[in-house]
Amino acid sequence: ALGHPVRLKIMEYLKDKEKCVCEIFPYLKMEQSHLSKHLAILRKAEIVDVRREGKNIFYKLKNQQVSRLLDCVKNVLRKEIKEKQKLLRQI
Repeated sequence: ALGHPVRLKIMEYLKDKEKCVCEIFPYLKMEQSHLSKHLAILRKAEIVDVRREGKNIFYKLKNQQVSRLLDCVKNVLRKEIKEKQKLLRQI
């Protein structure tokens, strides 16, 4: 569930607070049907919680530890990018 860039973006967007699907799909600039598939995968993996309010569906991260994990992954990736940029400058 964590291995797809779209799902990582969804989790990053949900990091701070619960969001309605109507807020998520414009942010990701993708069709709602595609977003629904990714949200279903996150729901099945128990990474997000879902709440309905009338016609609106809201998602939030089930556990804030996921947020910390995302921060760690971003830090590792930033480090790797900086190292690769440094190597490229040396060429």
